[in-house]
Amino acid sequence: MAHQITHVRRDDNGVTTMVKSSAGVESVATAISAIEDRWRSYFTEYLGQRADVVVARTAGGTKYLKSTPDGTTRNNLDYLPTF
Repeated sequence: MAHQITHVRRDDNGVTTMVKSSAGVESVATAISAIEDRWRSYFTEYLGQRADVVVARTAGGTKYLKSTPDGTTRNNLDYLPTF
């Protein structure tokens, strides 16, 4: 089942550390594990336009969450409200 991420929590450097979704509040590390283990998927939505959330890697190999490109930035994780 896919869960909508509605809010994020960021650290002092602006890095997303927690997500709030229809599955509850969890760390980004937990969400990454859930996606990679294929037992949960996530998405964001803005005015009916949905974007899947996937695991990506920085050039240095650090894993993070990002929404898939879909022609708008309004449903990107960076645009979600904080909690």
